[in-house]
Amino acid sequence: MHQPPHPQQRPESEKKFEVIEQPYDLKSKVGPDVGFSKEVLEQAEQAVENLNAIFTSSLKEDLKTLCDLVAAYAITPDIKILMKVVTKCHDLKGNCSTFDYYYITIVAGLLEDYITEFIRKPNPLVIDLYLTALNRLANDDIKGNGHPLGDTLIQHLKDLHTAERHKAKSAVAPSS
Repeated sequence: MHQPPHPQQRPESEKKFEVIEQPYDLKSKVGPDVGFSKEVLEQAEQAVENLNAIFTSSLKEDLKTLCDLVAAYAITPDIKILMKVVTKCHDLKGNCSTFDYYYITIVAGLLEDYITEFIRKPNPLVIDLYLTALNRLANDDIKGNGHPLGDTLIQHLKDLHTAERHKAKSAVAPSS
């Protein structure tokens, strides 16, 4: 059976190829004839606006559920309850990003990371600070990014997480 030569062993005349660049904008990818009427776009925007109003009330219910789970964990420190907290944070992170709650998305992700890292013994005061931040951001209906309160909260929570990490390392490190 005859096998073709290795590409490096082929004559120059057989090594030709063409590089085709992919377009970066969506319209170029799908073509000029794929479009929507102004009416269809307006209906879609209205549907999203209606969902946004529903989501705002749903967000407050989700935060209450999150607070209830943390309260249940404080009474009965069971890892299963803590994992429900992590799942609720993960859901919040995804849902809030859809509706432009940038800071709630970030804080929910930070709380998820904190609990995951300190699953054996999370500091309840730190978790309470995360919950306070989430509720404040939701109550003030802070959307988008670039908001001074949101930026400050995120920085303080990140610093707190780092401090908790250092505290945990120094508690484990042998003394000299």
